[in-house]
Amino acid sequence: MIRLPILLAVAAAVGSPQPKMVEPGLISTNANEFGGSITPDGKELWYSSSVQHFYMETIFYSRRLPNGHWGPPKLAPFSGRGHDFDPVFSPDGRRMLFISDRPIHPGEKKRDYDIWYVDRQSGGGWGQPQRFPAPLNSVPDANGEGGREEFASIAADGTIYFAGDPRSGPGGMAIYRSRFSNGRYETPERLPDIINAGQFVGEPVIAADQSFMLFSAFGLPDGAGNWDIYFARRGADGQWQAPQHLGPAVNTPERDYSPRLEPDGHTLVFTSERFFGDNKLRLDFKTIRRGLASALSGQGNIYTIDLRSLVPDFGR
Repeated sequence: MIRLPILLAVAAAVGSPQPKMVEPGLISTNANEFGGSITPDGKELWYSSSVQHFYMETIFYSRRLPNGHWGPPKLAPFSGRGHDFDPVFSPDGRRMLFISDRPIHPGEKKRDYDIWYVDRQSGGGWGQPQRFPAPLNSVPDANGEGGREEFASIAADGTIYFAGDPRSGPGGMAIYRSRFSNGRYETPERLPDIINAGQFVGEPVIAADQSFMLFSAFGLPDGAGNWDIYFARRGADGQWQAPQHLGPAVNTPERDYSPRLEPDGHTLVFTSERFFGDNKLRLDFKTIRRGLASALSGQGNIYTIDLRSLVPDFGR
């Protein structure tokens, strides 16, 4: 006889929302893919892939086919050397922000990441990448340390939210905001502690109107054990409210990170390192070999799930 609690647990698991892996075997593979961003017109998917353990990171893109699936990925015309990752589009799709350690001057050896951008041209192609100047990008010390910016997104009015090293004093990675005023970016301001409460907080994806934000964090009390994804609203008074953990459909004991929203405004795109086994499964050699060759190898894959199934009253 099956006990009622077991039946209820099974029913809850079956009825709960589950994420969908994006194009297994083509976009999501046994390699490490992360940071999926879809252009506002819905026609292109841009994402990053890396040589583990992040020895090299490159940006790829895929075009949507007539049948709705994504086509074979292609290398971004401005990427392929060093570390380029985390493409994020402006709300109008005319600008892409990304992170890179590429040199600013010929022969320069960079030791930190900066925020770069590239603009869409009238013919549909892309211009030359440009690095945002200080104070948006910080200046590292004499040893090349303390100057990392590792993720950025942009609101409709040009305000940039980004994650980076502390601008002053101790602490781990935190989220900052820089307003665009009189043709330049102002000195970044650290978001309040209600957002920057974790040991490491990053990857802020801001809504076009700055009414809410998605971000990832490590070290919050309600975390699942690694990096997790959170949702935070901004109140009518302009103050940020307590972030909401997105729950087990998104967040696992493995790393779950790099959130985005599809152009429909409610489909969450995120990266997860969930894998073919779990800590309760005894793995033999054959299972490990088979698992490592699959998309569920334990490296990053890109997933989607409806945010409305996770956040009460979202979009209402």
